[in-house]
Amino acid sequence: MKRKPLYYVLYVVFPLLMLALLNLMVFRLPPEADEKMSLAITVLLAFSIWLLMLNDLTPRSSDSIPILGIFIIAIMFLSAMSAIVTVHVIRIHHRDKQRAIPPWAKRLVRMCETRRKSSKVKNAADMDDDEEPMTWPKVADAVDSLSFTTMFALTVLMVVTCTFSVLIIKFQ
Repeated sequence: MKRKPLYYVLYVVFPLLMLALLNLMVFRLPPEADEKMSLAITVLLAFSIWLLMLNDLTPRSSDSIPILGIFIIAIMFLSAMSAIVTVHVIRIHHRDKQRAIPPWAKRLVRMCETRRKSSKVKNAADMDDDEEPMTWPKVADAVDSLSFTTMFALTVLMVVTCTFSVLIIKFQ
């Protein structure tokens, strides 16, 4: 009985990559959206179900762990981290306006705003140096932006690592 790689690619790997993409979209939703936390938890549960399905698809062996299983567990870990970060972003967004914003948060907001401004075309309206006051929602947006970038990089790193692992094993 020979394994059919196209089956695994179409019915296992491709849906997992789509779920990983959905996991990243948690950080693109605004903190005031009620669906933000729901999406994070739903994606985490979907990865749990995929792990259970993979358990039924692969032969039981204590000698080695399938690379696909390692990939799902790693992406599941990122999904759990996304849910945890989302909880903190929502809390930051709804903090009391009277509470002082720490210096690290101000630096993070300035770094994100500088990156956004440098990617836009300068026009006369942007030339004004009128700084808006620092607010907790701005801090939440900056944490969201940093989290998206970090999770995107980690997801790509995991996909590339697993892909190369499969290729190395196949051509050995």
